[in-house]
Amino acid sequence: MVSAALLTAAIWCVPVLAVAGTQAMAGTAAALPSNCRQRSSTVTCSYVYTGYEQTFLVLPRVSNLHVTAVGAHGDGGANFGGVPGGQGGVASATVKVKPHSTLYVEVGGVAGVGTSGSPWVGWNGGGQLASCFTAGGACDAGGGGASDVRTVSCGSSCQSGGSASSLRSRLVIAGGGGGAGGSIGGGPLPAPVTVAGGAGGSAGRAGSSGTSDGVGDMGGGGGGAGTSTHGGSGGVGGAGPTTDGKPGVPGSLGLGGPGDANGQGGSGGGGYYGGGGGASGGYGAVANGTGGAGGAAGGGGGGSSYGPPGVTIGIAPIGTPPSVEITYKVPKLPPAPTVTRLSPNKGPPSGGTVVKIFGTNLSTPLAVHFGKGAAKIDKVVSAREIEVTSPKGTGMVAVRVRTARGTSPDTKADRFSY
Repeated sequence: MVSAALLTAAIWCVPVLAVAGTQAMAGTAAALPSNCRQRSSTVTCSYVYTGYEQTFLVLPRVSNLHVTAVGAHGDGGANFGGVPGGQGGVASATVKVKPHSTLYVEVGGVAGVGTSGSPWVGWNGGGQLASCFTAGGACDAGGGGASDVRTVSCGSSCQSGGSASSLRSRLVIAGGGGGAGGSIGGGPLPAPVTVAGGAGGSAGRAGSSGTSDGVGDMGGGGGGAGTSTHGGSGGVGGAGPTTDGKPGVPGSLGLGGPGDANGQGGSGGGGYYGGGGGASGGYGAVANGTGGAGGAAGGGGGGSSYGPPGVTIGIAPIGTPPSVEITYKVPKLPPAPTVTRLSPNKGPPSGGTVVKIFGTNLSTPLAVHFGKGAAKIDKVVSAREIEVTSPKGTGMVAVRVRTARGTSPDTKADRFSY
């Protein structure tokens, strides 16, 4: 988890698949979900990749919260000739929210890990590979998924980032890294070589071009980085004497572009706008009477990160897993109300008397009772004065005011006579 300065706010933090705990106000017992921890009045909720959407329920009296998101890295490494995928982005920002609203958190998936039927695709917008080109050992790598918090659910299309309306509701986004380009193994004989593919671009950065085989087969271009206004461009195919490489596919809103049609270029990472896919290299050069190895493919571009004004954006250190972290302070409620004077303090048994109630913490009355009878709340003048209409009654009764914080204590000052 990447730490960052976290501003205070308050929400219920409830994973969709977990048992929901009730987050109480300060001063009362709090039952937190298992992914949240509390120290004094500060609560930190940490979310990791699950392959499913998770939710937050914003508490009353809360209008801001702080989010730190880390996107998933692109695929690469040992399965791709040692060529690395790009690192995910980090985005940290304070966002405005509506009390009582539901927010949705999507933690991006690393391509090749737990993606339910599409094992080479990073969940939440990582670019999908076109195919796996096994001849010569080449294969493209999927892009990492973005991590974000949004106000509209991704619904049934979370794997690819969600609908356009859901994507446009995102508040904070950490882009995913691009996948590595496929390396080429084999000729020219009699000295076999391995031609390295291009590294995937980290979030907000272009992928690297694949290398040439040294005998005329040019490497494919890396995919462009996603930006704040458009997806990254697809890499340009490498030139070859007989066959040019295929270009990569551009990224789009929330979705990385696939690698080239030959299945060699790395796919783009997900993000605000996804990175472009890498291109394949050219082929057909002849060296010493034998075929060249062929140009290696380019890496996919990284997706872009995003946030409101004041957002801090960076690149996650190598090995950092995708995540979302929210820290907030539990809001404090005002003290319970008190009643210090009634004017008038008597009226007819038929009720209907307009009574001014003086005291403290009276600004949010939920109910006022004259004994067992409920009064009509007419007007809140201030935290020290409210006006009500008395109900029917007999004898002397206590006038009690109830708010979310409690009920006023029974004192001699709250007596009303019928």
